Amino acid sequence: LFNAGHTPASAYNTYMEEIQLKYDNNEVVLADRAICPHKHDIYNLQ
Repeated sequence: LFNAGHTPASAYNTYMEEIQLKYDNNEVVLADRAICPHKHDIYNLQ
């Protein structure tokens, strides 16, 4: 997403929206930090 010009915040929001749609807001998946990292983890990627 960074290559597409996203900022860390917009990349996080886009990614989380896709994950929520893919897993139908499954709480177990959304709580798994391997799939849904914290926002500060995204800032460290850039």
